[in-house]
Amino acid sequence: MRDLPADTGLRSFRRFTWWTLVLLTGSLLIFSSGPWILNPGVPAAARPPAAGGLAVTAVAAAVLFGRRLSGVPGGPPGRAPAVWLAAGCAGAVVLGGVLLAARGYGTWSFAPATMVSIAATYLPAGRRWALVAAAAAAAGGAGGGVALAMGDDPLFAAALPAGLVTLTGWVTLGMLWSWDVADRLNQARRLSAELAVKDERLRFAADLHDIQGHHLQVIALKSELAARLAAADPARAAAEMREVRRLAADALRDTRAVVQGYRRTTLEAEITNATRVLAAAGIDATTHVDPAG
Repeated sequence: MRDLPADTGLRSFRRFTWWTLVLLTGSLLIFSSGPWILNPGVPAAARPPAAGGLAVTAVAAAVLFGRRLSGVPGGPPGRAPAVWLAAGCAGAVVLGGVLLAARGYGTWSFAPATMVSIAATYLPAGRRWALVAAAAAAAGGAGGGVALAMGDDPLFAAALPAGLVTLTGWVTLGMLWSWDVADRLNQARRLSAELAVKDERLRFAADLHDIQGHHLQVIALKSELAARLAAADPARAAAEMREVRRLAADALRDTRAVVQGYRRTTLEAEITNATRVLAAAGIDATTHVDPAG
């Protein structure tokens, strides 16, 4: 399986889901068909195709489960690997066909049910159970038809494969649904963290604008005033430039405070800044802040 840029907990849950599905599927495939393949009474010609179908189905299931769990984080399932899906389906058909021909009504449908369930996980959510239901109906019809042709009980031969397909789909889709939910929750957590960072950047930009805005306004006004007074009143012009220098130093100090996260704009500070701007423009202003708010 490919590693995803996910956190450790999600990677662990992905590995747990993959191993659970692979071990469960492999164990059921082996225990359902292995004893029949190893039975000395089984015709020798039937063993190689059944064993080959079992091996191909198990390997294809492991690969397809891994690909399904390694999709785009938070996104819809990707397309199933066509080669592995075709190989798995072919192996399941061979294994199931051999067992059904040998009247293994209780075991023949598990391999096809496994591949149907895996294929369903790659479909959109609304179409998965439609595929499982269609496969269950087809398995029931095939089992009942063969049993009827061979003079066996068609009810048992039809009901058991249909139920096995439904149960296999329930377990497989349920476990992968749990993975999808965990993956989406992880993506939501990441998105929340990214939004928090962006909000903090916006807050910082707003604080910097609020804190530095008045400094730049006052510096601009006093610089213009000093330029006008340079010829008529050099002493006052020099005083204004000293004030500009002080304001520049204040701006530098406040900028450092903002960067360090120590500076916060308050209503009182904003009123004071507005008063300074008005005073620099030659407008007398008096402010009073009520302590009671």
